[in-house]
Amino acid sequence: MNWKRVAIFTGVMFAATAVAAFPFGFAQGFISSSGGVPPAWLALGQPIAVPLAATVVFFSLARRESARAYEHAWAVWALSMLVSFPINVLGMDLPVGQWIGGSIPLVIALFVGVSVGLRSEHNAA
Repeated sequence: MNWKRVAIFTGVMFAATAVAAFPFGFAQGFISSSGGVPPAWLALGQPIAVPLAATVVFFSLARRESARAYEHAWAVWALSMLVSFPINVLGMDLPVGQWIGGSIPLVIALFVGVSVGLRSEHNAA
């Protein structure tokens, strides 16, 4: 297991999901604070963008660690969840059930990203 790569991709996961989520939260907050009502599509943007960003991260990981891609991906997922717990649940008062539920799209992103990454690695060879 390449723990350095797991740590790097965990950092990349946080950066990618934050960058994907930020515009939607910023726009919703800005529109709400100016007295407007955010459009309905804006609420759907973040739940779509964050798993897509995670899928790209897992895809990239699988391309670099094709021999043990799933093991590395699960390690990135687990480390991401361990780091996000104190930030989201303890720091931002997110309910534990909602935090756990938020991991489900990331698990789906893991399977999709690694599967496509391995398949593209196989096709490139």
